[in-house]
Amino acid sequence: MRQRTKQFVIKKRGITLFEVVLALAIFLGAVAVIGQVLQNGSRAATQAQLSSDAVIRCERRMNEVLAGVLPLSSEQKAPFEDDPNWQWSLNVVDSGIPYLLETEMVVEHLDSGGRINNTFRLTRLMRDPQIYEDAAIIPEEEL
Repeated sequence: MRQRTKQFVIKKRGITLFEVVLALAIFLGAVAVIGQVLQNGSRAATQAQLSSDAVIRCERRMNEVLAGVLPLSSEQKAPFEDDPNWQWSLNVVDSGIPYLLETEMVVEHLDSGGRINNTFRLTRLMRDPQIYEDAAIIPEEEL
């Protein structure tokens, strides 16, 4: 003879309101975290772009000074021709070593509020161009 076993069947009628609220809270928390990560990544990418632009602009302007395209004299907060949000300064001082000058180029980027949000500084020693001018002048008694 067959024996009957009792089987318990649990019938689920759907999800509860608590489960819906819990799932929604987890989803919103994940969206908030992902949004913050994306915002931080975007901010870091913008800062990296500004930093690389500052390095390139600083090296280019320093090379113009070294090549003699720009005068070897101190200049403060001069804007770049292509973008007025970028400005450069040049400081030329005696290095304490004979025939050498210390040149310091500073490039800064200004945000929309006029505050500096990125800076790059490059310092180089260069020969004093006055020694070449002095060497080119031949005294009259040697002629």
